[in-house]
Amino acid sequence: MENATKLSSSSKASIIFVALCYSLTITCLLVVKNLHLPLQNGMAVFDQAMIGLAMFFPGISALLVQKFYLHRRIRDLGFRWGNLRSYISVYGAIFGIFIVNYLITYLFIQKPDLSLQSFVDLIAPGEKLPISAGLMIFLFAFMTLFLSPIFNMIPSLGEEIGWRGFLLANLEPLGKVKASILSSVAWALWHTPMILIMGFGYGKQVFPGIIIHFFIVTGLGIFIAYYWFKTRSTILAAFMHSLVNANSYGVWTLIFVNKNKALVGPIGVINGVIITIIGIYMAIKISKDRDLTTAST
Repeated sequence: MENATKLSSSSKASIIFVALCYSLTITCLLVVKNLHLPLQNGMAVFDQAMIGLAMFFPGISALLVQKFYLHRRIRDLGFRWGNLRSYISVYGAIFGIFIVNYLITYLFIQKPDLSLQSFVDLIAPGEKLPISAGLMIFLFAFMTLFLSPIFNMIPSLGEEIGWRGFLLANLEPLGKVKASILSSVAWALWHTPMILIMGFGYGKQVFPGIIIHFFIVTGLGIFIAYYWFKTRSTILAAFMHSLVNANSYGVWTLIFVNKNKALVGPIGVINGVIITIIGIYMAIKISKDRDLTTAST
């Protein structure tokens, strides 16, 4: 009886969280659309501001439900660091994903443009680089590998408080594999209005963009869920999220320029296949790893 009550309470809280998070996000998107400021219009500064704002809605929703519906402590949302080994492990794994993605791109689709001429032609036709291509690649690589993962931590934490710290934890009574899949699917679907309403990521390539993005985010969510169960650290989850974003907007996009976002890039079909395979592997790993049966302290 106690377990049934716990399950019911967690399920209701999860539904309220998802409804609130989706409502805040869709309302914001519709306001932006009515102001005629869709992402595909190339307003880069505005794009980043809106994406950054939306990333806080899951965290805000989680804090509200945690405090005022469940009446639980905010610190129970996973505000712990985890262990250093996990940070090193996920850093290497996520960097490896992008290496494989662009290695396949290099071998079968297109070569990198180390002169950065394609990049210049895309964002500022007729202009020249302010510094040498080699120095710009070095600076962006340094930012991608070291600075961006740190700077992106705060907005990433805004999402991870919601999707892992709150939703994954509240769905856990259903079983860890089910919780991982359901929370990841909810996270993936949350991005769909951004693609439909504002052209997030894919611009006018809405289809198959929505499908590819769904598989990427779901697989990534299960990957993050494994480490969350292993460490119970929402901060580590935010670091993983931040690493993915750093690489998605980093040096790779300078040297592999392609207008077809559904084919080449961090949200293309190649990464979709890679991360889907990782997600399936991690789901199996979660089901078999006995070390995940109890919460880490």
